[in-house]
Amino acid sequence: MMSSNSTQSNLQGGRQQVKEVLDLFLNDNQLNVLAIKGKWGVGKTYFVEDFLKDFLKEANKGYYYASVFGLSSLEQLKAQTLAGYVSHENNAIVKKRVGNWWGLFNNKSSLMEKNTVTSDILIPNIGNFKLTGPMIMMASNLLLNLMFNKVKKSIICIHDLERKSSLKLDEILGFIEHLVQKQECKVILIYNEEHLLNDDTSTKALKEYREKVIDIEVELNPKVDENLCIIFQKDDPDIEVIQKTFNTANTNNIRIFKKIHWNLDKFRPLMENWEPKVRSQIIINIIVISLVKLDHSYGVSIDTVLTYTEYFSIHEKNVENSERIKERSKLWDCGYSNLEINTEIRNFIETYLLDENEFVSKGEVLNKKEVTGKILEKLDLIWQPYYNCFGDSETEISNRITQFLESHYLDISIEQFKTLEKLASVIKVDISSYKKPLLKHIIKITEPNDLESLRSRVNDFPDLLEFLESRITEYYASKDITTVLLGIVDKNSSSEEDREFLNRQTIDDYYKWLRVGHPKLCDMVKSYFYQGNLLSDNLKEAIKKLARESPLNAMRAKSLSIITDEPID
Repeated sequence: MMSSNSTQSNLQGGRQQVKEVLDLFLNDNQLNVLAIKGKWGVGKTYFVEDFLKDFLKEANKGYYYASVFGLSSLEQLKAQTLAGYVSHENNAIVKKRVGNWWGLFNNKSSLMEKNTVTSDILIPNIGNFKLTGPMIMMASNLLLNLMFNKVKKSIICIHDLERKSSLKLDEILGFIEHLVQKQECKVILIYNEEHLLNDDTSTKALKEYREKVIDIEVELNPKVDENLCIIFQKDDPDIEVIQKTFNTANTNNIRIFKKIHWNLDKFRPLMENWEPKVRSQIIINIIVISLVKLDHSYGVSIDTVLTYTEYFSIHEKNVENSERIKERSKLWDCGYSNLEINTEIRNFIETYLLDENEFVSKGEVLNKKEVTGKILEKLDLIWQPYYNCFGDSETEISNRITQFLESHYLDISIEQFKTLEKLASVIKVDISSYKKPLLKHIIKITEPNDLESLRSRVNDFPDLLEFLESRITEYYASKDITTVLLGIVDKNSSSEEDREFLNRQTIDDYYKWLRVGHPKLCDMVKSYFYQGNLLSDNLKEAIKKLARESPLNAMRAKSLSIITDEPID
């Protein structure tokens, strides 16, 4: 059994351990003051409120709760303690009336003196009074002390000691000693000691009063999973990757969990049907980038995130204790990956503005790569029996080829099919039935400017060749000489598709084009001729044809270095 004033300052534990200390404290009449310490955001206040709610429920009792944040006097602390009464009864009206009284008491005296409005004020455990501002001012101290005498033998929680302003710590601790000695109260103090002891005055006061006032000190330091389950449900579809990331980052701040949960809820509906690996990676990145923004103790700067790569340069490896290497190691340990989609994630976390279309577009690219990668893994498995031994493996290889093609014959390239075709021919497996539908599918999905390269692939299938030609014709019908030549002028170069299109144009096509004209006609014609022997002479022949029609055209042709049969005066 712990005796009174037997301070224990080294106790530390998770929720269950601190719960046992709280239970001991509240059931031992010799213990009067308990200090629960812990970092910001670990859930100290939430934990105490939750415990007291259950502890006092059966007895149908209440307790008082006050924060010293922003208070400048003990009178204000008393008033807020009264206003912070928590009961299991339906006390909405109680809170409203006590809140009214607290508001009046806390106003500036000049305003209160002018307040002639009668307020309905409830004093807990005493009764209901109707008072005006001047009356409250005249008898405020007497009334306050009268009311405060009714907290005798109560449980009082005082928190935010580290956020005190002009109210000094020694005054607070002296007040707590009064609550214990005169009012026979049990007091629970809640604070972040690291920040409380930032100034010498508070350090001195705590040292002086610690053993005299505080019976037990315990630090709430819950494991990550203890706090995580408060915000994230066990049946969350991504709970495993969320738990793993937060555990690696060693973050147990409930407020940060709430904010990141909110961030995840903005993104997760947009990637419901994505591959699990892609979804998990993006969730990791959202958590990590959020931590960089929200959790300074994580120790990674946004610059490190922006320049992150999975590899260290030789220079970096030679720099001892490089902070950048330490930061990047944290990112690596959490599974963070440098993806193009991180731009959208970072913009949202910094501005709360999300370009959903851009996020989905980049995510679909990642998803497609993942699907392709999984298919390639299955394709590689076909070759395992071939590479692993010289035994009889024809049947196994045959089965693997057939099973793969039944599911994925439209997901591979012509080159990959040809490789399989070669292997299949050796073991006498006919896979020719898959070739034609694969080629037709490839014609459908191939970019128009790459269709020309497929001609040699479909020569054995006249109907497919006809289909291919129709797509090529349709593509070239959407282009025109002006657009292509202007592109060549701007780029000062031509692509294979450009040259193929220009070679397809007849003399008559160029003749009509020249007759229409264009402000950059000379530039376009010169660009055409700069292509040299790669292009046909149809444009030149069209110019000669026009030159024969008039002396002016013959003069134009000569200016372009086109020799014609027509004399020019």
